[in-house]
Amino acid sequence: MTNSDHVAQFNKGPAEWNLWRRNNIGVTPDISGGSLCWKQSEGDEQYNLNGITLTSSDLPESLGSLNFRGAQLIDIKFIGEKVIADFSQATLVI
Repeated sequence: MTNSDHVAQFNKGPAEWNLWRRNNIGVTPDISGGSLCWKQSEGDEQYNLNGITLTSSDLPESLGSLNFRGAQLIDIKFIGEKVIADFSQATLVI
């Protein structure tokens, strides 16, 4: 079930999202079905997507590399020709 607080944190961009993740280590983020605003970081920082639950979302190619270690991904669509991602210990349901 989508957690609107988690989506709001995500939509602030990767730097704010990652800070929130570091400060909320015991929380398993659920941004499934939320209206996600994928943003590029100004530096090399990427979204920390370790262990998240994500359902019915489109992932744009322009994000570069993504880390889905231990994530639950259900009905995810990768948009574009090239996506670099780490799916170690992830659950993928398509």
